[in-house]
Amino acid sequence: MKDNVVIVNEKEFNRKVEQIKKGGLDNLHIIADFDKTLTTAKVNGKDFKSVIALLREDDYLDKDYIEKAHALYDKYSPFENDHTLSVKEKIKKMEAWWQEHLDLHIEKGLTKNVVDKLCRDTKYKMKFRDSIDKFINVLKDNGVPLLVFSAGIGDVIQYFFESKGLLHKDISIISNFYNYDASGRITGYKGKIIHSDNKGEIAVAKDKHFSKIKDRKNVILLGDSLGDTTMADGLEHKVVLKIGFLDDGSKLEAYKKVYDVLILNDGSLEFVVDIIKKIE
Repeated sequence: MKDNVVIVNEKEFNRKVEQIKKGGLDNLHIIADFDKTLTTAKVNGKDFKSVIALLREDDYLDKDYIEKAHALYDKYSPFENDHTLSVKEKIKKMEAWWQEHLDLHIEKGLTKNVVDKLCRDTKYKMKFRDSIDKFINVLKDNGVPLLVFSAGIGDVIQYFFESKGLLHKDISIISNFYNYDASGRITGYKGKIIHSDNKGEIAVAKDKHFSKIKDRKNVILLGDSLGDTTMADGLEHKVVLKIGFLDDGSKLEAYKKVYDVLILNDGSLEFVVDIIKKIE
């Protein structure tokens, strides 16, 4: 282990990097989760709250919403971390949770004004990982597409990128974007619900991003959960290099089984940048 980087199997890691180098940057693309992957797990010394958690735990909607949202969390969150469940059972539970929470948003009259306020507040409550600017720029300079795949609220994620001046034409965000009616109230999501365990099932081939990556057969995947490792499953690749961000040391052994590299303790994106520069 070097500093806060764990390479699980040095031989396998080097094999994958060499194959990606042979393919060159023209054959590479990046798939990344957002919460606690591109952003830090802690903000000002406190545990990071996902965009959904911010909406649930702060005073954006009434107390009845907060109580009901917490009840849904208490009901379904144990299943999210239950490794005894089959994949099918887990997906069913997560889909129920996301749908019931979305229905609650609609019931409580969540509006674009509230979502816009949530967007503005992220500058105090979210933080990109160190070296995010280097990461984005090395991709931009070399025309390497980045797909940000998130189970969170797409409207907020897009705003956060834009507010930092980091969104450009080769970045695509596949997430839960709201539909609004003429009065600005949400009516649902624009597409199929994306939750923590179905990212690999979402058909990227139907998304406009597919045209950017259809001939790129190597991918570097960045995630922070065990479920994130399936994000590339909907596409055919020659090499998938999986890099995980882990803030909870008790999960190290489980994560070593599914990731090639682990970056611990809110480490920066510098290791990822270095890999891309080696290919460059």
